[in-house]
Amino acid sequence: MSAKLWDMTTFTCTKTLRGHEHTISAIKFSLSGDHVFTCSRDATIKMWEVSTGYCTRTFNGHGDWVKTIAVSLDGNHIASGSSDQSIIVWQISTAQPLQTLRGHEHVIESVAFGKKPHEITNTSSSTAAGGTSSNEQQEDFSYLASASRDRTVKLWDALKVGSI
Repeated sequence: MSAKLWDMTTFTCTKTLRGHEHTISAIKFSLSGDHVFTCSRDATIKMWEVSTGYCTRTFNGHGDWVKTIAVSLDGNHIASGSSDQSIIVWQISTAQPLQTLRGHEHVIESVAFGKKPHEITNTSSSTAAGGTSSNEQQEDFSYLASASRDRTVKLWDALKVGSI
């Protein structure tokens, strides 16, 4: 199965991304626009280089159809939702899972990253001085929402274990 990249000024296909063994269910661009992620009924996620059309990474870990993917707001992680009722949060640079989130009782249909709201009453010295550590910045982008056919939406702290 394949996905196609199109030049929207000339309306021509510039690349055909071939490599999945079954239907592609979702596609997302990286924040930089240099890569595209696809997920498929073949239970994999693939990362493609836009300039060449080459598959640069394959993410394996789900046991069934990967229905949905999302790219984190910091561009370092992706989350994938599957018919196996799990969500996997992946480190993009290594294609390794950080954690598997379970709690839905049916197929995961959608996942989306969001930014944590800042506490107005936070008076720590680093915040007061206007600086934040890299861990604080990473945690700012770690909210993940998931929707399932079980008729629930769950909010997760994607870089920590458990739902919120």
